[in-house]
Amino acid sequence: MVIFDLDGVLCDFDAAARLASLTGITGIPADRIHGATFGSQFECDAEAGVYPTGAEYLAAFNARLKFSLTREQWIAARRVAMRPRPEMLAYVARLRARVPVALLTNNGALLRE
Repeated sequence: MVIFDLDGVLCDFDAAARLASLTGITGIPADRIHGATFGSQFECDAEAGVYPTGAEYLAAFNARLKFSLTREQWIAARRVAMRPRPEMLAYVARLRARVPVALLTNNGALLRE
């Protein structure tokens, strides 16, 4: 079996692009979003499984921002920040014809779902 990480291996991740997208959706400044979520213990807790479902993660995320993002809006902001690496995806496709492949990520439940 070969295990691949998501961010930095199968795709590039641009945190500033995600923050800009979230700011565009919410009107909340990027530094406030970052401080309340990604740059706080909240994200570490999410990665550790404190919020076992996407709904629980999103509810806690929204509580921290005092804004009601929809699941679709959160996903759209994450998508803006991700750039697939076509050469790696092609490699995974070739490899999986011979051995099992898996994805490992420390991202929380909402991204997993």
